[in-house]
Amino acid sequence: MNTFTPIAHPVDGGLSVLYSLSSTTFGGCEKQMIFLAGKMVERGYRVTFAVPAVPDVDSLAAELQGSGIHVVRIPGFGSGNPLDLLRAFVSFRRLVRTLQPAVVHIPLPWPYHNLISLLTARMCRVKYIVQFHLVPPPSTFFPERYLLGPLAGRLIRSADFLATVSEGNKRKLRHTFRLDPRSIKVVVNGLEFDEMAACPDADVARLREKLNAADKPIVAVVARLARQKDHVTLIDAAPEILKAHPGTVFAIAGDGPLREKLERKVAELGVETSFRFLGQFKEVPALLHAADVFVLPTRYEGFPLTVMEAMAAGKGIVVSRVDGVEDLVEHGRTGLLVEVGDHRDIARNIVRLLSDGGLRRKIGLAASASIRRICGSVVDCWDAIYRELAIASPRVRRDIQEKEPGAAGLNREGESVCKIGE
Repeated sequence: MNTFTPIAHPVDGGLSVLYSLSSTTFGGCEKQMIFLAGKMVERGYRVTFAVPAVPDVDSLAAELQGSGIHVVRIPGFGSGNPLDLLRAFVSFRRLVRTLQPAVVHIPLPWPYHNLISLLTARMCRVKYIVQFHLVPPPSTFFPERYLLGPLAGRLIRSADFLATVSEGNKRKLRHTFRLDPRSIKVVVNGLEFDEMAACPDADVARLREKLNAADKPIVAVVARLARQKDHVTLIDAAPEILKAHPGTVFAIAGDGPLREKLERKVAELGVETSFRFLGQFKEVPALLHAADVFVLPTRYEGFPLTVMEAMAAGKGIVVSRVDGVEDLVEHGRTGLLVEVGDHRDIARNIVRLLSDGGLRRKIGLAASASIRRICGSVVDCWDAIYRELAIASPRVRRDIQEKEPGAAGLNREGESVCKIGE
């Protein structure tokens, strides 16, 4: 369905939250929003997702609807065409006015995405949250910064709540949009810990057979095949790893624009028989539990969900020392941090973990305990934020107080359960 269709919620339900996703790709940001929305539905919220009206999001829409979440497709969402953007603005504004949500939650997987939602929320005078998932180096969005920077900055600074997923992002936002750090709250990503912490032995064994790695070491990567994730550095490290541990299998889950280039590179290095390019992969829990080492040779991150999942699975982890990751992984205790783009450093640390099962287990146990502590209160935090913003709205304050006398939410400093690890 490619036309706007407003969906009326029952008037006797809980608070109404509208999530706006303008991206046509499915990554960590989108996965995190699905997780959060599902948890809010469990708590009685009325949740709507606005998504682009394109075939690429069909699977996402089906997953959301299967979780009891209303989905509205917005024509023109995520497009760069001015006429499409105008259509998106008109359709999204109609949705906001029809739905009258207590809060509009606008996640930004990229600093200058989703300006239509920001502009609409501001014009409709609804409470809106801006949440930054990734703030890459300024050089990666040079044109947008100068073309859209003034408008984006004004809309972002007008938000009722500013959030980001890591202290590293918070530091960068200060310079990118000239934001007062005191106005930005860090709310880390959440995780279905129990789903990642355990996996049936039969599923793990079946996957190992599928990878032709029943009795071989497995090094796993779960990431888009894009420049940011820097698979090239891992491929460059492969010959040294194979020299120390012949037979090692590199399982690469994910797809993206660099797949053909990466496949050519492993062939050029003569290591193609050791690599398995799995494409879009649904058996991530089984892959993580089958792996001996998880690696993410990334160039920059927000608060990487795949690293969180690997920690929950109790894996030995090798990951680049970048902002966001350093909030998550403590070098030598919950993982091993390596320098960006240094294939020798990556090879040395992967070999170290493959050679020392005791160290792998020690790091895996510490990582699992750490991630349970870090993300254990995330859902409570967002629940408190939504309620605090809703109470600030005269339209919904009366309904909340009638149903839940004394409901409050966050304290006036915006702290409470939102801080990492509390």
